[in-house]
Amino acid sequence: MSVHRIVALLLAGLSPTVATASPANASLAPAASTTPASPAPDAPVGSLSRGGTDRGTLEFALAGSTGVVASAMVVRGVWEIRRGQVEKRWCNANDGDSEECFLDPWQLNYTAAILNFAVAIPVAVAAGLLLRRALRVNRDHRDFHVRTPITMGAWANGRRGGGVILSWRL
Repeated sequence: MSVHRIVALLLAGLSPTVATASPANASLAPAASTTPASPAPDAPVGSLSRGGTDRGTLEFALAGSTGVVASAMVVRGVWEIRRGQVEKRWCNANDGDSEECFLDPWQLNYTAAILNFAVAIPVAVAAGLLLRRALRVNRDHRDFHVRTPITMGAWANGRRGGGVILSWRL
């Protein structure tokens, strides 16, 4: 089995593409997408920011927190690799006869590092997608408020009063 065929089969299971493998060569043919990747370019201003009320703060907060989690997982993976190297040297120096080398082998540290890196990748991608969404919503919010210089809103002060606010940007 050729490397190209293995890669094509792996990508067929991991992505929304269809793998077509012929005996001569393995190639990937993208599947027809029915959902648009982004809203139409002529979408009305304010559609992403819910009429200028949403600034994308939730998406910014989620992007930041998932980015921190991804970074922490990468740091933990590097720490596990370093710890595995130290334990490997110690076990090799003691000929691996110690109980500690048997109960906690150094290979488990490398496995933990690989798992940390493997989980950090989709978390980092999610952080990037959330940041992209936050930037788009924030840009839509700013565009909406630039184009609408006059806004009107109501206010209430408990049971005692209320009113209407009219603001005009010059």
